[in-house]
Amino acid sequence: MRKPPRRPTVLLALLLTGCTSVRQEHDRLDERVGCLRVLDAIRTGYGSTERIDTWVYSGFAFHCRARTMRDDEVAEIRRVVMAAPTRVDDLLATVGITPRTLAAHRDDVLAASLPRAWKENGGLPTLSPELERLLSYDNMRATIENELVGANHKGKGDNELEVVLPGDPEIIVRSSGPAPWMLPWEIEAGGRTWWSPDVRVSKALLPLVAPDGACAGLLDGEAYWTEDFYRDEDFWRHWIGPELDAALPSETVTILADGTVWVNEEKYYDPSEDDGYSRFIHYLASVESTRSPDESEGQSGDTGPEESLLVRVDQSTAAKYIQGVLIACKKSRFRLWDLQLLPVEEIRGIK
Repeated sequence: MRKPPRRPTVLLALLLTGCTSVRQEHDRLDERVGCLRVLDAIRTGYGSTERIDTWVYSGFAFHCRARTMRDDEVAEIRRVVMAAPTRVDDLLATVGITPRTLAAHRDDVLAASLPRAWKENGGLPTLSPELERLLSYDNMRATIENELVGANHKGKGDNELEVVLPGDPEIIVRSSGPAPWMLPWEIEAGGRTWWSPDVRVSKALLPLVAPDGACAGLLDGEAYWTEDFYRDEDFWRHWIGPELDAALPSETVTILADGTVWVNEEKYYDPSEDDGYSRFIHYLASVESTRSPDESEGQSGDTGPEESLLVRVDQSTAAKYIQGVLIACKKSRFRLWDLQLLPVEEIRGIK
């Protein structure tokens, strides 16, 4: 007599029991792992904005809103942070700044460092070897390194980022660095604390910070240090500008053969229209009055050094017109930096 087929009840019960056991083990693992937390804030004298993102561990991954990080990806972030050194040799090279890249952006750096008049007139001046040295990597290396790690700004900015990485040991990494990449990082783990200027920490933390967070733009320093830095007028004017200001003319005046006086594409004296140089004198006075406090204050707190003037003259210009401009300069704080007599073909492209 044929036996009826065995019902899979027992086998199914065993499978279900096994699945329940695995699920329970996963739940216990999720509880043991804990949460990953990100504090992303900006604090200014006008107020503060603070955001706390909690990444919950579930199913071998961390989840925060619509974002997910696999546990092996978080493990790699932990590895980078724990390996971060207290000192990085050739720090500038790690963000893409080398003697070669600085030399390649020499014109950008010079343009960002120049006094107002050179920007308005267009073109770049020819520098003496002494002034050229100001732009060199050797001269600027320490200052740029200090900028990178926030030392030029006393090390603290308005932004604050803190990341808590769960695990054994728990890792806390934080920064309020004011420069892009937010270096250096303060790291706490396993009962010790250290500071690291390693840009690899910044790059590792990027996926944990919300794209619209307060620190997102500052944390990602790639675009700034590879391109924008070389055109940053705030930096270059502060560190190189004063020496260039002292060495280069702050205004350039062109006198044509017909006696007309031009500054920055504008005519300020025309013998056929003006009885005197009052318009030109008024312009020089307006330049003095619109100088910023940093430009106008000298070392001793007085009204600062005299403005300097480069006068370019068509070599066929009558002497009376040149004399008129020089007398007008004497009525202001401008001093004559140089007087250049140029052939007409060179004068044509100046004004």
